[in-house]
Parts: sequence; structure tokens; C-alpha cells
Amino acid sequence: MKAFFRKHPSALAAGCLLALFLLGLFCAGDYGIYIDQQSEIAILRENLKEYAVHLSGEDSEAVRYYDRIGLPRITETAEIDHGISAFYPLAPFMTRMDTAPASLFPLWNGLCWCWFMAGVAALYCLCRRLGMSRVAALAGATLLYLSPRFFAEGHYNNKDVVLLSLCLLTMLTGVRLWEKPTLCRGAVFALAGALCANTKIIGLCVFGVMGLAALLHLTAQRRWSRSAILAAVGTVLCFLLFYWLLTPAMWQDPAGYFRYVFVNATGFTRWDNSILFRGAVFKHSVAPLPCYYLPYMMLTTLPVYVTCLCALGQLTAVGCWVKQRKQLLSDPVSLLLLSATLIWAAPLGYAMVSNPVVYNGWRHFYFVFAGLSVLGAWGLEWLIRFFRTHGKGWQQRAAAGLAGLCLATSALGILLNHPHQYAYYNAPGRWLCPAPIEEGMELDYWCVSIIDGLEQALEAEPAGAPLTCGALDPVTRLALSYYTEALPPSLAGRLSLAPEDAPTPDLLVVNRTYQHLYGSPLPEGYQQVAEVRSYGSTLTQVYRRLP
Repeated sequence: MKAFFRKHPSALAAGCLLALFLLGLFCAGDYGIYIDQQSEIAILRENLKEYAVHLSGEDSEAVRYYDRIGLPRITETAEIDHGISAFYPLAPFMTRMDTAPASLFPLWNGLCWCWFMAGVAALYCLCRRLGMSRVAALAGATLLYLSPRFFAEGHYNNKDVVLLSLCLLTMLTGVRLWEKPTLCRGAVFALAGALCANTKIIGLCVFGVMGLAALLHLTAQRRWSRSAILAAVGTVLCFLLFYWLLTPAMWQDPAGYFRYVFVNATGFTRWDNSILFRGAVFKHSVAPLPCYYLPYMMLTTLPVYVTCLCALGQLTAVGCWVKQRKQLLSDPVSLLLLSATLIWAAPLGYAMVSNPVVYNGWRHFYFVFAGLSVLGAWGLEWLIRFFRTHGKGWQQRAAAGLAGLCLATSALGILLNHPHQYAYYNAPGRWLCPAPIEEGMELDYWCVSIIDGLEQALEAEPAGAPLTCGALDPVTRLALSYYTEALPPSLAGRLSLAPEDAPTPDLLVVNRTYQHLYGSPLPEGYQQVAEVRSYGSTLTQVYRRLP
């Protein structure tokens, strides 16, 4: 075996990535249901109905099926700008939503994890393009894998985490194109870019940055030829074709579609809800978030060592540009670092200056971590080169041990707080919050911990008549309305949702985030029977009505 891996070192790296993939896939079912899952599945089905109308006609069996269940076309909804092409492979399983919805959720989480791991693998390949060894590249890829929030949301956040992965794939395929400009590589780059842009229109900017970098790189190296020109033209045409094929929402009215998409990309017109930030509640139309909100969230929700490596990578990238200023566009490493910087700095800078509607926390800017993760890996590579050149033996061993300790600490935290790693805030983030973290920052936005809380509460309940459950706030109640329709076997038949005007349900579910957002006091006559915690913070509490 050792001889095989010595002869085929890439197989060892592939085996490590496969092990990471299988480990996450094995626990995908533990994340259960999240509040937006059914609406996201509905958006996928609305896109499928749009395809059916255009390809089979309104009298087709597929369209009649969707009409029977009351599902509109995507162009008849406000979600017309919500691309979801990354989940088209689940189309054959969509009828399960009407017969056995609980069986569809693990498939959804599994495919989401596949996309996340595709991003991790793309990051590994980008690390190799930076000149990193296979071991160092694996360590660079684990910066993303072992970030607690990304590990958790990589199992179910089908919009933001998938967009992050698609950005990394677009970056990788763009680099491969400028390495060898062929029509085949251009088509793959175009497909990745089209998937990225369909998921969120900002993906078009990532595709544009990498495409422009390829053009400048070929020009600087004087590598233009007839085949390179053919590849460039073919790439643009393939992108337009793929984007059109993946986006049925634009087929009926392309101009109106793009107008709607760009308006909502810069200011989300159908959202003006509240955000809990540093102990205060912000509403964009009344009290907009401060300009430092996004960088603050980035700094406090990532492990400290990841942030430090990203900062070091950015600083050393600037040094690399200065050193290679005459060959900036012809040097592939310098150009990749420049592209990564533009991909994170430009949209983040725009958001800080223009202060658009940043809804649902900083997660809608997860895509900027595509560029930051490359820079973080470069920071790691710079440290490796520094200690290899200037460090003594014990210093090299100490640095390697410290790096291993950082990764091991993240891994241990993920293990101990499974499956609620999404509530992670680093130590400085907890210190900087003027209120206790449970009262000052959002923890369980997706209401993922509710099922665990209900399972804990029912463990102490004798078998008998079903219990009614209710909530203090409308969001948690909405989550309960979804969950009681698709409960796991351990809960099915034992719970029912209390009427909205019911004064005293048997069980009262309290999501601490929404309790503070809505200022909902706990009524008298209840006793706490269950609690879900993560990283030392309380996410959800379940109360039992006293006899």
C-alpha cells in the first residue's frame, strides 16, 4: 500500500477528500429539517413546472399534475430571481413531497453536501495551483471544511453554501482555461459560471473576473492563436447557452427577468424584516445595519486562525504583486491571488458603502469566502515556506504542531456540538458582544434545533394521547407547522400543532433568537423540560404546561 501511494501520491489526496466526503455524508441525516426547506423544494418544483409548460405544453400530464397540487410556475411567483439549477438532479424524486416528504429531506441534504464537498475539492485544486504540496493543499482545503458554520450549513443551505462552492468551481475551471485554452475547457468553465450565475446573479461577476483574468493572462504571455480565439468565443457562447437552458424563468420575458433580478440583487424589495445584532434589533427601513456589520460577522463567525491566515494571505499577496509587478498578469500565482482578492473585496466593499438590504445575516455573502479561502490557503503556504527557510528544526515542529492543534480544535468542536455547529461564534465575537451571546446575536436562524428539543421533551412523556405544541413567535410557529407534517418516526403521531389562538398548548417551543427578536415573554404556568445547547449557548428550550 505504501509503495502504491508513493507511486501515485494523488491517490492519497483523493482518498483523504473521499474520507472527508463520506464522513459528512454519513451524518447528513442528523441535520433533519430546516425552516426554508419546504419552500426551497417548492421553488425547485416551480422551475420544473416552467420547463414542462415550455417543453410539453400546458395540457401535458406534468403540468396537469402541478395544477392539481396548486403549484404555480416560477414566473408567476415573486421567487423568479431564485435560481436552483444545482438541485435539478433531484427532479425525479419531487413527487415524494406529496407522498413521503420525510424521505426527500435526506436526499436534499445529501446533494447539498455533495456540492459543498465539490467546493472543498476545488479549493484543494486551487491550492495546488498556488504551488502548495499535496499535504499543504489538503490543510488549505480543511480551512473551509472545518469552519463550523460551513460544515453544518454545507448539509442544508442550498443557496449560500452552494453558491460558495460554485464560485470555487468557477475559479478552478477559469484557471484551467488560462492554463490550456481549449474549447472543451472553455465549455466546462462556462457551465460552472452558468450554474453560479443561475444560483445568484453575483455569480456572473465571478465568471467575469475569471474570464477577464484569462484574457489578460493569454495577452500578457502572448499566447493568442486561432485555437485560443476559438476557445474564447466558444466559452462566451457556451455560457449564454447554458445560462439560458438552466434558467426557464427568463424564457418568457428576458428583459423583464433581468430587470427584476438586478433590482433585487442590489436591494431585496420583498424583505424588510428584523436582524438581531449586538443586542439591538435592526430594521432596514427604520434603522439600517451599521456599515461594519458584514466584516464584523465574518470576523466573529470564522475560527480565529482562519481569519489570521486570510489576513496574512492578503498581505503577502500584496507583497507578491509588488515583487511581480512587471509580470503580474503573466504570473499565474499572482493573477490567481488578484482574482481571489477582487472576488471578495469588490462585493464586500460595495455592500459596506451602499448599505443594501442585507437579509438573514451575513450568510448571503458566504460567496466572498471563495476568494478569502484561497487567500487563507496562501497565508498557510507562506508560513510553511517561511519556517522551511528561516526556522530551526524545533520551530518547524512547533509551527506544525500549532497548525495541527488549530485544526484539531475545530474538529473537536464540530464533533462535540454536532449537529448544531451553525451557532458557532469565536471567543473574540463573544467578548465583543455587549449582551450575552444568546440575547445579542442570532443563533438558530433556521430553527434546526427544534426537532431535537421536541425529542428530548417527549422522552420524559408517557405514551398516550398526542400532545399539542405551540410557540412564542410567528417564525418558530411557522417552523412547527412544517415539522409536524414531516416528523421523524420517533415523533410521528405524538405531536400536533396547537391552533394559533390556543392559550396554553401542552408544549411551548422557545427559539432564543426569535424570542429576543420579537420580545416574546414566557407565559406563566410552564416548566422547562428540554434544552438544546451548542458552543455553550442555548438555542431552543421546550416548556411543559403544568397540570
